[in-house]
Amino acid sequence: MTNAHVLVVGETTTGKSGAMREVIKRREGTVIVVDPHYRPGAWPANVREVVGVSNRYDCVEDLMNWLGDELRRRIERRAANDVEFQPITVAMDEQPDLNKKVAAEALDFWKDVVRQGAKYRLFVILGSQSMLVKEIGLEGESSVLRNFEYTLLLGSFAIEKNRTLDPLGNRAAVVVQSRRTPVPVTIPYYPHEDPRSPQFRPRVDLPPVNAGLYHAAADSFFDRDANNSPIVLPAPGQLIETPSDPTLHGMQTSRGFVSPSEVARILDAKERGLPHYQIEEHTFGDGKKNGAFYYMVEDVLRYFEMNGSTVSTVR
Repeated sequence: MTNAHVLVVGETTTGKSGAMREVIKRREGTVIVVDPHYRPGAWPANVREVVGVSNRYDCVEDLMNWLGDELRRRIERRAANDVEFQPITVAMDEQPDLNKKVAAEALDFWKDVVRQGAKYRLFVILGSQSMLVKEIGLEGESSVLRNFEYTLLLGSFAIEKNRTLDPLGNRAAVVVQSRRTPVPVTIPYYPHEDPRSPQFRPRVDLPPVNAGLYHAAADSFFDRDANNSPIVLPAPGQLIETPSDPTLHGMQTSRGFVSPSEVARILDAKERGLPHYQIEEHTFGDGKKNGAFYYMVEDVLRYFEMNGSTVSTVR
């Protein structure tokens, strides 16, 4: 499953997200995850960016529009006999929610990628709680599902295909490759990677969120900018952009967007002399201490230091 469309189907608590994580780990090239309900540390280390965090469906829409453009670019390149495409995978859990909140045109681009993307090394991993096209958000377009080379079935969906599976085993699954005979497989489970487990331990090196880094992943410029110089992804703490006035417009940091009100809270807490972890809590809420929020605070404070502004002069 390293290079193909994959559909993962399972009811809640059957291990769908865990199965998606295991498939994602084995992906080459750029991996982008769409997850409006993201919890930091929920996805593997090879994920380049998480899009749609905190219900930012405008970012999801932008990603889908970009995917449509990238598919067109690759089609044009293939017509010129340029077929050395770098792989890009977009993983999305629970598409039905997106169908209600993302513009129809952007969703059409997404469906085009499912239909045609595999031959251009644009791959989709889609999680769903149902095999019904209406529930997945593809009512009247069941032909789209035939483009998933692998369907990974969990829970009752797996047992329906293979009655020998343990109905209580959340690691039992069945892979249906195209229209071949179903094959039983075992999904490894790691509690420290499962956000629902009390043993969950989020990584320190978290991916950026809602940062638009996928624009730099276009294959025609893959790892190169317009001057053919290597593209360097933002390191933790490195600013992606520097707005003229973050207190009015917010700012994009190396670990996600910080709103104007959050910028103000960071500056207020810093002026009051609060330690770093309390600045994070003051800004993002109690218990909101992790690598991503740490660097968001760092980036905001560094921006004002770099621009010669003191906290007390910014209002």
